[in-house]
Amino acid sequence: MLVETKIKTTLACIILGLTAYLSCTCASSEPHKDSFWNQSFLDIDGKKHVHASTSTITVVWIFILEDCPISNAYSPEINRLVDHYQTKGISFLLIHSNPSLNLKKAKKHRDDFQLTTPIDLDQHHSWVHYAGVTITPQAVVFDREGQLKYRGRIDDRFPAFGKRRTRPTKTELRDALESVLNKKPITVWESKAVGCYIPALLKKSA
Repeated sequence: MLVETKIKTTLACIILGLTAYLSCTCASSEPHKDSFWNQSFLDIDGKKHVHASTSTITVVWIFILEDCPISNAYSPEINRLVDHYQTKGISFLLIHSNPSLNLKKAKKHRDDFQLTTPIDLDQHHSWVHYAGVTITPQAVVFDREGQLKYRGRIDDRFPAFGKRRTRPTKTELRDALESVLNKKPITVWESKAVGCYIPALLKKSA
């Protein structure tokens, strides 16, 4: 009887210890994620932004590369998306994911392709890691709290590298945004993006 009581007591201590450990782990990791989403940032023009304001319904990041032909080919469609949805409470941000790209070249790229939405340089891949992306162009949709709702291609205009349709047959990003606006569940929450791989971070010299 005494042995049984000791075993039960030991098990209870182990369970309590594990619970406390897991609670501490979650508490220590969650603020790091929240701190990234809640912090302000500057675009390539030095203008200050926040990820989501009180009037924001949802947030769209689109990762681009200045020398990726597929990414550049989507510039007109990106502008159409921005023009159509930004007045409806949907915030857009373009993110240059080449860590070696500088401000001068980023501004030239914006002007060359007449991009109309704020642009950020992700020289440390903070945005890449938060969104979990590897390809450009790739769109990511978040709610106001920074929770992932959709990640993948803009549409299927490019079914494979080197192949292009005149018109897309699937428009996953538009569909996701329409679902948000109509307060319906997003039926396709992830799709495979086709484009160029995001360059690795530059190695620090010894």
